[in-house]
Amino acid sequence: MHECEKTGLSQWCDGKNVKLVQLRSQAAGAYGTNIYDGEKVYMCAECRRANNGGFKILNK
Repeated sequence: MHECEKTGLSQWCDGKNVKLVQLRSQAAGAYGTNIYDGEKVYMCAECRRANNGGFKILNK
């Protein structure tokens, strides 16, 4: 079982339902669409909720 690596992103970080995600490296706007090629980290459900849109969930 993995631990949430983004502890502190959400004040309610509980370490439950942890999934592997890839962070967004570039935001939409003048540079085009969202690009998700940032670092790969494990995030719990609460931290994912707090960072909605800043990552994509990876299938193993």
